Amino acid sequence: ATKYRSEFGDYYLLAKCKFFLGCTAGLCTIATGFNVPLALANHLTLKWPPFRKEDLFISKKLWSKDKNRFLTFREIINSPVFHFGHADEYEKAGLVLVESTPQEILDLAQEMNDRIDGTWKPAPEDEELQQRFKSLFGKDLHCYGFPSRMGAKFLRENKFLLE
Repeated sequence: ATKYRSEFGDYYLLAKCKFFLGCTAGLCTIATGFNVPLALANHLTLKWPPFRKEDLFISKKLWSKDKNRFLTFREIINSPVFHFGHADEYEKAGLVLVESTPQEILDLAQEMNDRIDGTWKPAPEDEELQQRFKSLFGKDLHCYGFPSRMGAKFLRENKFLLE
């Protein structure tokens, strides 16, 4: 990765990979430019979900020190937190950013791989959970109707975030 690394090689890998597994760092935009599906972990802000139907993502959870619990997606979307973009803003608001776990990232990667291979088998509740998640974004929000999906297993295991 370091001895034979080149800019051409970086672009070549992004152009030829089955899908991009990473975060919202700038590298994902290069993969998008090559029409490579994105599987994004540690997505920081719900304000900017991936914008293609092939893309999947899982978000960081936000722990509220004041409430001594995780904020729900509804609480995030309906508060100034929705517009935060920098770690210091979360910190000032008494929120702790909780990284995606290795298991959550693996589940996301497996779902993306299975979807691309055509072997994805959704659980009976998956579509309803996706609809509940997307219904939290009102028509007044710029991202209303975004086509990407939250990782299925992430939603199944974090239903409390949909309350």
